[in-house]
Amino acid sequence: MLETGDRIAGVRIAGDYFYLFFPLPHFPTSPLPHHPTPHHPTPYTPHPTPHTPHPVPQSINYFPGIKPRRFSPVVEDCKN
Repeated sequence: MLETGDRIAGVRIAGDYFYLFFPLPHFPTSPLPHHPTPHHPTPYTPHPTPHTPHPVPQSINYFPGIKPRRFSPVVEDCKN
């Protein structure tokens, strides 16, 4: 009969739960892309450049069903 705390081939019996133990390496097996280092930058790290165009702010149409009126330049006859 298995008792609480007994260990069989890496499986520990703890009450009603079984815990599997996996050996974890003490060194990173692969570089993490979300932890860039200055010596080894990842290609996923964006670097802002002065040539990057900023998006042009667009006017917000608060009345989508009403189109704005196009005003034509007023040309007045200047009679001297």
